[in-house]
Amino acid sequence: MKVLSTSLQHSKGPDKRVLWSKNTQFFRTPNLVNSYWAGFLAADGCVSPKQNMVSCRLNSRDEAHLQMLASSVNYNGRIDRRPNYGYSKGRTLCSVLTVCGVRDWVHDLKENFNVVERKSLILEPPTTLSRKCGLAYIIGYLDGDGSIFYQTTPWKVYVGVGVVGTKNVLVWIKKQFDVLIKPGPRVANVGRGKKGYQYRVTGDRALKILHKLDTIKTPRLERKWRRLWCWPRVVAK
Repeated sequence: MKVLSTSLQHSKGPDKRVLWSKNTQFFRTPNLVNSYWAGFLAADGCVSPKQNMVSCRLNSRDEAHLQMLASSVNYNGRIDRRPNYGYSKGRTLCSVLTVCGVRDWVHDLKENFNVVERKSLILEPPTTLSRKCGLAYIIGYLDGDGSIFYQTTPWKVYVGVGVVGTKNVLVWIKKQFDVLIKPGPRVANVGRGKKGYQYRVTGDRALKILHKLDTIKTPRLERKWRRLWCWPRVVAK
């Protein structure tokens, strides 16, 4: 049952305090949709127990995905646009969704999905999830800190999937992929890159993994998954 709560949050507009609602129990019981968003927040979100706040910042080209998140959690607040002082040094805009007054979210994200504050170097996998919810989490994590890419050789164009993160999370993702599609003699392993750990699978096995993931009914960051959906046209060229 959905539980809606209302809370007063500060606004920069003419009305300094606005009444916004959200489903405070959204992450209480793991399912495919909240597992997806937990994975996405594990990659691209921020959790603040002190402020009882959860936020997510994306390049403004992906603002529609934040709108999808807001819709999923029944949040009627706004999404702010700010200069992106990260990679673009303020030359582009980022979109930010900030939801305050969500003590239950902070608790449930930690208890059910191991999503905690300052998680970049300490994130642990959600090992208690069911198999399907675990895969939904991986799809969300992939949409946040992963990529679907093409790899070209003189003989063939391959599709690939890659993720970055903590060693423990990537080892867990590798185990889920190994169960999903059994690896061949050339096993892809978690390795250390310039900016942390990374895990990549390419070729026919990657394509099979992605097709399996694509059967799970969760939200999607379409910009990334379009590379899989357009794959038949790429091969036909």
